[in-house]
Amino acid sequence: MSGRGSRGHDVTWPVKHRQVLNLVGPAILVALVGLGLGNHRYFRAGVSVVLLGQLLRIWAAGCLRKGAGLTPHGPFALTRNPLYLGSFTIGIGQCLVCGIIEAILVFVILFALIYCPTIAGEERALTADLGESYQEYLKTAPRFLPFGGNWSLARRGFATRQVFVNREYEAVAANAVFIFVVFVLTNLRG
Repeated sequence: MSGRGSRGHDVTWPVKHRQVLNLVGPAILVALVGLGLGNHRYFRAGVSVVLLGQLLRIWAAGCLRKGAGLTPHGPFALTRNPLYLGSFTIGIGQCLVCGIIEAILVFVILFALIYCPTIAGEERALTADLGESYQEYLKTAPRFLPFGGNWSLARRGFATRQVFVNREYEAVAANAVFIFVVFVLTNLRG
């Protein structure tokens, strides 16, 4: 099933529904913990990984000015998709928090199925909308993993206000609730 994005570009089902899917994964993990699967062996490591991913998302949200054109600074100077990289890191961390190591493989596969078409579609739309400036940006910032990029531009452009404008506090709250619920469930079992 496909539709049209806000600027008339083709959008696939995963792109349109990724926010719903982002809620289902953690809910399934919590349910599995509630059913007695998982353990707290990797809880602290998982919390650290979730925190790392959330900090990356906060940094990116603080630099992103939606609708204002290209954002070539902050973490966007190191990777074209720092918000998605942050979400990926958080997902790995959530699997560790639950102590369900096997879930990491499932998460990585689902993430690729959802976000690869999302990223490709967004890149097509940005190329059409921004033209040559985006083509130049593609040459300097890697698609996903931050190997390379422009470290001098990475230090610029953060504004705390943008974190709130971009509503990143919702992800912070959701991750805090997730960690708390898993902590309670694993400690109820002993």
